[in-house]
Amino acid sequence: MQQIYGIFEDNGALDANCCPVCRNPLDGNCTERNVNGKPNKAMILIVSLTTFVMLTATVPVIYIVVAGIAAADAGRSMSAIEAFKICMGDAKFSRLFYCDLTLVVLFTVLRAVMQIFVPAKSIKHQKNI
Repeated sequence: MQQIYGIFEDNGALDANCCPVCRNPLDGNCTERNVNGKPNKAMILIVSLTTFVMLTATVPVIYIVVAGIAAADAGRSMSAIEAFKICMGDAKFSRLFYCDLTLVVLFTVLRAVMQIFVPAKSIKHQKNI
């Protein structure tokens, strides 16, 4: 168990920089504009919801994949999901997982709120002109 769990503590495998999805969460906003998308409320909502779903789903996927790799490195023949379930039995690991998930949700929502107010302000300004 300690060998499987150790990869999460020692080598920083779950650092946000290891996941390209986590580097610029709302890059979809820029992509949408580059393909002549109009910066309206629907675009902001779609980009925010897509980002929220993708980032929230990415955290468990990363943990499951790394747990599977750690189990293979420890010489255990089990699936990644089984290794993840074993790791979730440990209170410290479980707390770290839920903490990471909570932080991703918190900062994704915070970024989405920022993306809503800044472009919404410019949309209202464009309508007034």
